[in-house]
Amino acid sequence: MSVEVFVYRGDDAPRRSLTQVQADLSDAGIRCRLEQLDDGPWLVLDGNESDMSITVDPDGTATSALVQCRDSPSVLDRLFAAFERLGWVIAAEE
Repeated sequence: MSVEVFVYRGDDAPRRSLTQVQADLSDAGIRCRLEQLDDGPWLVLDGNESDMSITVDPDGTATSALVQCRDSPSVLDRLFAAFERLGWVIAAEE
């Protein structure tokens, strides 16, 4: 079973394209590949189970992701820490 976590670009975060986000995650040790599916772009973590659908604005800016968490906390902690370094916000669970 997976848990979904919503992350989104903070108001003060620099605007980045999806390929820039992918490269920044890779630089942080989170290797992932881009897959274009019928419902839009997805980043799939290489060698892990988690993946995420990405929302991209018409200007090409990646603005949010819905992460399907299927990995150990150590993998997910690194992923979310990388997003936070990019200025993205991890939505609080309600």
